[in-house]
Amino acid sequence: MGNISSNCDGLLDHYLLTGDPDSLEAARGYARRLLDCNPWGRSAREVGWPLAQVSRWYDQTGDRRFLRKARQLLAVIRAYVEPRRGVFSECHGSWSYRGAVPFMTGYLAFGLIRYHQLTGDPEALHLLRLLAGGLFAEARTARDRFTNSPFPKINLPGGKHRSSNALIGGLAGYLYLATGETRCGEWARECYEGIVEKSPDAQLSMDMLPIAGWMLRAAAEIL
Repeated sequence: MGNISSNCDGLLDHYLLTGDPDSLEAARGYARRLLDCNPWGRSAREVGWPLAQVSRWYDQTGDRRFLRKARQLLAVIRAYVEPRRGVFSECHGSWSYRGAVPFMTGYLAFGLIRYHQLTGDPEALHLLRLLAGGLFAEARTARDRFTNSPFPKINLPGGKHRSSNALIGGLAGYLYLATGETRCGEWARECYEGIVEKSPDAQLSMDMLPIAGWMLRAAAEIL
């Protein structure tokens, strides 16, 4: 879980906005801590979240230790994503059910998007395409509805976990804007509609919105 709780973004932003040296030092401490994290986390968010943070820190500082760590994390994603299914296969509540957990895959997309923006690595884009295809093939139960888990007993009624739509939509939106692939734009629009137009009671937490901007940009183009 330490991989998830290390977040240098907010403190770095505060430093860039205010020049506060204490914020910079605290952000640096979090970032350095990630250099020692175990890259072989068995959950998508344990890999995706630190990938997002080390990519941001490398972009800010040019310290190549963080680029090397990002490449380690990319190797983990490569190993855990099943190419035929397009899912980061993980356990969620039961060893008997392995597959995609949509909101965790969204955090994985957060890291991969930042890494792809930083490096232009075509493998990162390929993995993003696999993940999007796998989510819509395996975790989508109806239009704008996604399961919470491959483990049936912990899914929400109706198979919908609304807060994951922003992450899934962000993934689809980024792919649409990066590749021009129409189905990705349609997926982004679907997720947008599921949150904004059809579900006024949708519960969205701030940590599930880091890539929502890509969904909004794509949804504006796909009308």
